[in-house]
Amino acid sequence: MKIYENKDEDKRTFQCSYCWNNGHNKRACSQLKAHYLANKDWGQGNMPIVGVTKEMFSDHYQKYHGDAHAQYQFRRHFVYAEKLYGEQAGNTPKKRKKTKCGFCKSEEHTRRKCKAMGKFIKILEETEKVYRTKFYDQIIVGLGFGLGAFIEFSYQSWDIDEPLIEQHRGLVTKFDPASITIGNLQPRWNDYHTSPQWQLNGKPSMVHHWVAVGFIGNKYAREKGNIDPIFVNSNSGRTITNIMAPSPSTPDKEWFLGKSPAFDWVVKKRTLRALLGTYQFAIQKLHPDGDSIVKGFQKKLDK
Repeated sequence: MKIYENKDEDKRTFQCSYCWNNGHNKRACSQLKAHYLANKDWGQGNMPIVGVTKEMFSDHYQKYHGDAHAQYQFRRHFVYAEKLYGEQAGNTPKKRKKTKCGFCKSEEHTRRKCKAMGKFIKILEETEKVYRTKFYDQIIVGLGFGLGAFIEFSYQSWDIDEPLIEQHRGLVTKFDPASITIGNLQPRWNDYHTSPQWQLNGKPSMVHHWVAVGFIGNKYAREKGNIDPIFVNSNSGRTITNIMAPSPSTPDKEWFLGKSPAFDWVVKKRTLRALLGTYQFAIQKLHPDGDSIVKGFQKKLDK
């Protein structure tokens, strides 16, 4: 999933809104502190500002702004700096915010102790298991897809009875079981989208063009029967349109199901409302108690 694949690249970076340098915020800005201490009486009678020049700011700031703008920055931040470094600094008691869960928004606990979050993770894991079990039974065992399978990969038009075009035939030379996940059901621009990763004759299968999983072509699925619609590409696009020779080996079912990713990281810094909107379809479609689960969470959110 994109949100997981970019987890190390998406770390928050700080930029000071005073000096425009990276690595700190204005509360920890040494330039703002130095400028205030040199001009702490400025607010009394609008005295001249000393020592505040563009050279004290970031390279980007220096390129586009002059000394006049640097002094304007100081005037804008003077009251803020006075609260931090003035004579009355630290004398104003801070109001403590009410405890509030970042996941379910309850004021009775924090995210760390949120039972709803633990329950949601378990539901995602159960939904994932159903999805992967169906894939194993219907696609891997039922159709014979896997490493070494000889398949046809084609472009399917909107009219499924139209002849196939861009037909490619060959061996499946790579298949990543961990890429088969409920993330396949998400639109490709969604942070939680995952494309099934496999290769035909050593080349990627262009699965990134699929909006949803669309693993098997509509006409081929109709011919075979007993294929769940969640695995069928009913639109136009590139898809598997025939498995002419099955994979010579079938992975152990327990091993295949064990390749599912953990979902603890999915709920990190995300709310129940946002995640329910993302996974509602998968839960209702796949989980045995999907409808009642979704209704229960929606009722909780409406409180």
